[in-house]
Amino acid sequence: MPTLLLALLSLSAFASSLPTNGMYRCVNGNNESICDQKVRVTNQGQITILKVTYEGYCNGQGPYLYACDGSVCTDGAIRITPKDENHYYWENLSYGFYCDMEKSI
Repeated sequence: MPTLLLALLSLSAFASSLPTNGMYRCVNGNNESICDQKVRVTNQGQITILKVTYEGYCNGQGPYLYACDGSVCTDGAIRITPKDENHYYWENLSYGFYCDMEKSI
């Protein structure tokens, strides 16, 4: 029983740290081509999904879906590590691009 309670508490803490819906911009990254990202948080059953549309010169690509499990959201090629409701760390694992994303709207 204590293990289940700890698992539920850690899942609850993770859910509260997910970014909120809105537009995010790169504030500290390793590539100028990282586009602004429009984020929508949705739940599909017991799975939390981040729907991300790549805006700006990326011209509204997406939405791409990233399933959240534990402390990360990923599709295998992109990894999003939530920091709090207004920040997350974004990584393109294929190309080695990364950025600290901050909510702008």
